[in-house]
Amino acid sequence: MNNEFVVKHLYKIMERYDLVLIQEVQDQDLENVPNFVENFRKATNKDYEYKISESLGRKTYKEQYLYIYRRDLMEVFYNDIYDDGDESKGEDTFAREPYIMHIKSHLLPANGIILVGAHIAPKKVAQELEEMVKVHAFIKEKFSEGISVVFMGDFNADGSYLSNRKKEKLTFFKDNDYKWILDEDTDTTLAKNDYTYDRIIIYGQALNEMIIADSAKAFYYDEAFSLTNEEAKDISDHYPVEFKIGI
Repeated sequence: MNNEFVVKHLYKIMERYDLVLIQEVQDQDLENVPNFVENFRKATNKDYEYKISESLGRKTYKEQYLYIYRRDLMEVFYNDIYDDGDESKGEDTFAREPYIMHIKSHLLPANGIILVGAHIAPKKVAQELEEMVKVHAFIKEKFSEGISVVFMGDFNADGSYLSNRKKEKLTFFKDNDYKWILDEDTDTTLAKNDYTYDRIIIYGQALNEMIIADSAKAFYYDEAFSLTNEEAKDISDHYPVEFKIGI
């Protein structure tokens, strides 16, 4: 990354968080991410580390998931892509398989939490979100039945991609154990619409009880940093969505 304006503002946004998921990263040979994180560490004087997925996608366009987190506050015990079947045989469901990470911290429930980052394909939103039930079943089997889980990312879960009728049929929506913590009127992109494409879904009473009231929201960095729409879009066409936990 050599756009000083973009990098400066990305750092300002990222410094707000102890952990952040970044999507649509394209750095298969890791020519940029290590330096980006190292410079972020120096700029903030905080012990940030990262985990990055392999490149994912069915055709020529590929992208990666990137977790950046405070190593002094949490420890990673597992990170891997969810295996949804043999892509070469057409047995997989996700265009970009979710990236799962298990972290522990004195700030979290004793057994830690599971993060599931996913960039849902816009043409198959309902299908891929329903497949998340199998992802959760895998997590329960591998870790524990009651471990808290954060499902998050650009789910394209609004507008023409996911009607209210289709959303209401989703297991994650019908089952009250899954909490959609962002308000339905949260605008998560810089587009002219006000759709809530990006979502955070929480499973697990232990984590739900730690979430600070009204902390789940989008961070409108264009307003915070007095940027024009074009300047803001140079940074990202989506706003970060966030929540805070307390003990």
